[in-house]
This record gives sequence, C-alpha cells and structure tokens, in this order.
Amino acid sequence: PKSIDSFPSARNNNWFLLTIGCRRGITFLEHQAEVDENRIGVFGHSMGGGGSMHLAAEYPNIWASIAVVAPALYGNASRLAPAKDIPAYVVQGDQDRLVSVRATRLWVERMKQLKMKHEYVEVKNGGHVFLAWQHFDGIFEFFANNPKQASSED
Repeated sequence: PKSIDSFPSARNNNWFLLTIGCRRGITFLEHQAEVDENRIGVFGHSMGGGGSMHLAAEYPNIWASIAVVAPALYGNASRLAPAKDIPAYVVQGDQDRLVSVRATRLWVERMKQLKMKHEYVEVKNGGHVFLAWQHFDGIFEFFANNPKQASSED
C-alpha cells in the first residue's frame, strides 16, 4: 500500500493522500497566468463529491464555488462550517442506491442553517450514475455566476 510514513500515522490514508494530490494540482493552477483565481471551483461526483466538500472545508479560501453530484457525504455536517461562504450546487437522485438522499438532505439542511448560498436539485426517480453528466449545464452556469467573494471574516 502507498504510504508517506513507514510507521502507523494519520497521514497513511487515502483521504490524506488524495487531499495532498489535489492541493498540489491547485497550487499548479494558481501559478498559471490564464487561470483566474477568483473562478476556481471544485466539482465531484459520488466519492469525489464527498472529497470536494472535504476540500472546500479544509481550504475554504481557495474556492469560488462548489458543485457536487450524489455526494458521498458521511459524518457530522458541522464539518461544513468553514465553507459557509462558498456557494454550493448540489444534485441528488431520490432513488440513488449508493448515496442516501436522506444523508444529502441533512447536509443541505446544514447549508440552510449556515445561511450558505446554495442550490439543491433533487431529481425525481434519479439514480446515481446518469446524474453526473445530465446536470453539467447547470453546474457550469452556477460556476460562471459565482466568482469568489470576500469572506465574511475578511
């Protein structure tokens, strides 16, 4: 297995390694002249959706907006608090057999409590896979309409 430390360590897990890889990619993008730092968004489907929300909370100053489709979001929704100033677009099928619509609704409810700007699209009879590309137009429009804003803590 891939690891960073040769001894038991919190850094020897897939989420940590994925986060480091993503952060390196963002650092690269931030140094490209053609990249507008006020329009860097994060998108993910399924496990990538959960990872996108994790990255938004872990590095809230990077992202202009977040979009997730059928996000595998588990655990305490209070983890979302650091990302409260980032607009979010969430798509979830109500018949998804892999990601519970109830779990996604809990996270969307937390967005409401945080007064987070968000759009929630719940697709009637929607499953898990086809949603990933059926909502790209809405996602890209959301990204276009939500450049980075000054944080409420700035």
